[in-house]
Amino acid sequence: GSRAEWGMGNGEFKPVEPWIAGQAAALPTENLRRSAFKASCVDLISAGCAENGNGDRKGRMKPCRLSRLDCRGFTVLEIIASIAVIVILMTALALGLGGLMPLSQSKQAQTDIIRIQQSLEQYMKAFGEYPKKVPVGGADPAMETILFNALAGTLAPNGKLGNFPSLLDRMSLDFQNGNFPETGSTPALVSNAVVDPWGNPYRYRFDPDDASWENFSYVLFSAGADGAFTDVTGAGQKNEGGASNQDNVYAE
Repeated sequence: GSRAEWGMGNGEFKPVEPWIAGQAAALPTENLRRSAFKASCVDLISAGCAENGNGDRKGRMKPCRLSRLDCRGFTVLEIIASIAVIVILMTALALGLGGLMPLSQSKQAQTDIIRIQQSLEQYMKAFGEYPKKVPVGGADPAMETILFNALAGTLAPNGKLGNFPSLLDRMSLDFQNGNFPETGSTPALVSNAVVDPWGNPYRYRFDPDDASWENFSYVLFSAGADGAFTDVTGAGQKNEGGASNQDNVYAE
């Protein structure tokens, strides 16, 4: 065969491939890995040079100059530095989103309150007055329960239970649980409430039958992120001065 096919070894012609295999087997494993990596790297970069038209005017390929940096891997320090940068960026992003979350929830509470007010106006139009503090079946339910049942079509302003049209926007509001009045069933007070973005019931106060109540309308508010609040005054006025009320969201 030709010299490209045969090599010299111990004075004899031997096939090149077995000879190369024998020489390669004698190399340390780590050297083989490095050689293979560098060879593949050089091939890739050379291919990139060819794709980018690295040729002379006659169309022949020019030598592609490679830097030692082109075919080396990442060091441990470089990997650690990259991870550190990613951690810093993720932390900054998390802090930024965390700062925006309370503002977003407050905006949602304001939107919810407007929807509840719209339902209250429809209730006022239907019954001539807003839901108010009243005994129901001998019991004294919480005002949040009264608000829910009134708007859900179960409770009239005088405390009478019935099957009335529901005025709640169930698609847009959140509720304490999945209990709702069943259409056509015997009217009964349902244990449920409309809740704010923090999972607490929206607070509702209206007690015009009390002689000390001076407010001509109701008070509707969210207790905010901490869920704590100081209740309205005996005259039915907002109590915004308390320390626990600083994050409350009130209806206008």
